[in-house]
Amino acid sequence: MYLPYLSLNAALVLWLTSLILWLCQWDRTALLVSIFAALLLLLHFVKRDITAMFGKEKNSARIEKITAAPPLPVAKTPDAAESPQANTVIAGDVRFDGNISATGTLYIHGRVYGNIEAADGMVKIMRSGYVEGNIMARELVIDGAVLGQCRAETIDIQEHGNITGAIAYRSLAIKRGGTFSGQAETVAEAADNVVEMVSEKEAVVQEA
Repeated sequence: MYLPYLSLNAALVLWLTSLILWLCQWDRTALLVSIFAALLLLLHFVKRDITAMFGKEKNSARIEKITAAPPLPVAKTPDAAESPQANTVIAGDVRFDGNISATGTLYIHGRVYGNIEAADGMVKIMRSGYVEGNIMARELVIDGAVLGQCRAETIDIQEHGNITGAIAYRSLAIKRGGTFSGQAETVAEAADNVVEMVSEKEAVVQEA
């Protein structure tokens, strides 16, 4: 027998019993049994109302708990200033025709025919790399061959490096085996922090 309906079933049985007793003219006993049946019936409805009330409160608390759950964290998109500078690689089997504007470090293993600008980055011409064009960078490392004008704060010509053209620099290093053929100029920093190119001859005159 299902427990929530136990009181109701018992009340119905007692009510039927009281009816039989009344038919048998046991009036007092039938009255007592009918009163007890009425009490059981009342108890059943009271229990049903209490159960429904607590069940509603439980469901409300559950809904409130789900609603009050903390929001999922949202992944923060890094700002452009915070994101690390990407590296760019020109592979050894690649020939690139056109100008390149890059940030971070640019590695050239292949052949580039065009100008390269990486004012705030580094350009590395690897041993198998070849550039025919002008290069402007913060730092320039050459272990391959360059035909054109190069301008950088630091120029480092490695053992297999070769530059044919004009260079403008603040710091120049040429390792044994590296070669340079052309015109060289130093880069001087003006009072307003604007970088300008000054030839070595002009620099000597200013120092005098």
